[in-house]
Amino acid sequence: EIAPLLKDPDEAVRAEAAWALGQIGPSAESYMPQIAAMLKDESEKVRINAVDALLGFGEPARKYNADVAALLNDKSEKVQLITATALGRMGASASDQAPELGKFIRARNDSKQENTNSVLAALEALGNMGHAASGEADAAAETLRNKRIIIRIKARQTLWNMSPLDKTAVLMVLGSTYKYPQESDKVRLLAHYASGGDEESE
Repeated sequence: EIAPLLKDPDEAVRAEAAWALGQIGPSAESYMPQIAAMLKDESEKVRINAVDALLGFGEPARKYNADVAALLNDKSEKVQLITATALGRMGASASDQAPELGKFIRARNDSKQENTNSVLAALEALGNMGHAASGEADAAAETLRNKRIIIRIKARQTLWNMSPLDKTAVLMVLGSTYKYPQESDKVRLLAHYASGGDEESE
């Protein structure tokens, strides 16, 4: 019986129990409320395994999307990274949390709080959500000015996957060419694609 182990005083036992239920998947979905409660566990490992377990439950666990996304503000950068990655793996079914990813990116873009891997994961997540997350295109477009080229490359990929974009977002994309003119050809191609080939954006 795994259920009692979810409340075991040993954090390693709780973490393993959550992981095991996630491996079982949808057939163990009756445990989802208990797993969701573990997202607030004091143990970093337990919180991480709870996120992974809910991911394993598939579509039935999407009602906990907001609870998972709340961990983007976790004190642990590792938990933040795992959370952004998990939201990305959910794809469009987690697009209701795109605004939380947008906030996460804006708060960390070229700031003292920036963790490159977490920002990359958040951009990847928005890209995996596709056009359903296009309302956060401005957050992704802001990172086209990031000092790290790896983030700028990921931002272009994300915006491509989100397209088509509204005119405001397309103009933000084009505006980034002034900071990194050596990348202007790639950015202009992106803007053209993102606008649906609108000649005004060329």
